[in-house]
Amino acid sequence: MTHAPRLRAIVAIVALILPFVAILMSWMLWSQQLPPELASHWSGTGAADGFLPTTGVLIGALIATAVTAVGGILACFVGNLSANARRNTVFLLGLIGGVGMAAWLIPVPLTIQAGSSTDIVLGWWLVLLILLPLYGLIPAALLPRAVRAAGTSSVGATTSTAAPDRAGETPERAALIPGENDTFTATSFGAIFVWLMAGLFVFGVLLCGIGLIDGSAAENPIGFVALAFGGFLCAAFSVIRVTVDARGLRITSGLFGIPLKRIRLEHMADVEGTDLRPSDWGGWGYRMTSGRSAIILRGGPGIVVTLTNGKLFALTLPNPDVPAELLNALRDKQLSV
Repeated sequence: MTHAPRLRAIVAIVALILPFVAILMSWMLWSQQLPPELASHWSGTGAADGFLPTTGVLIGALIATAVTAVGGILACFVGNLSANARRNTVFLLGLIGGVGMAAWLIPVPLTIQAGSSTDIVLGWWLVLLILLPLYGLIPAALLPRAVRAAGTSSVGATTSTAAPDRAGETPERAALIPGENDTFTATSFGAIFVWLMAGLFVFGVLLCGIGLIDGSAAENPIGFVALAFGGFLCAAFSVIRVTVDARGLRITSGLFGIPLKRIRLEHMADVEGTDLRPSDWGGWGYRMTSGRSAIILRGGPGIVVTLTNGKLFALTLPNPDVPAELLNALRDKQLSV
């Protein structure tokens, strides 16, 4: 990747982090002046007609903007997304951050200025209230439009020591002879799990807000624990790291380093690159059915490992022919020793 596109991606990430920083800094600045409630709804440009606890609004805004920041970093620097998919993902994440900013940065200064949340008059701030949810347009416009040129690395590109020489072309078999180039590493990104994680966060914010309003938040923590666990699982599968070497195939969570799967060379009968459809393997995520298992992040390229016991394992992976040929070559070398 050239210097200019990488710089634009970094600036886009900074733009996605700014909403979280703005809310956190404003809270630190205004914490001594905040009332117990903030305005949450206006029917027009006049006085507010809806209110929420200040703590609940703050927590919701911080969670929404944190999702924007974390999701933006993942979308920009991890995975194999196309330029258009990356821009669309960043735009939608920016919308979440814009809503978080609107919920906090509009009622707080108005309340401090008016002295009471019941005395707030929206006025021209209505324009800002409409524009802030469109904040995602800014980081999306900053991201580079063009797909990377051949021979360069891109934001979120898969990196490996056995990469193709040209896009869509498998390298010569000689490049995969064990002992010369016997390691392949790749990072794969599952956009669907980022969306699920963001959805769980948004649902958690709504659940937390309702609980703070009616006082039931502390009485039923099971729902929050379930949401947190679901978010953890989504985060664990949003990025996976794949390693192929003389020890076989190893798959770990890219964010947490948790081992997800390991297959030794002596347990492999054959490895092939193919196109995978989630419906053929039971859906997305870590799937297990009779005689088959898989880690599916999306539909598309992947490898299928046939084990010596006849079972199958499938894995979503860009440029699947490279690791498939390397695994077969390493296995053949081990058997010949």
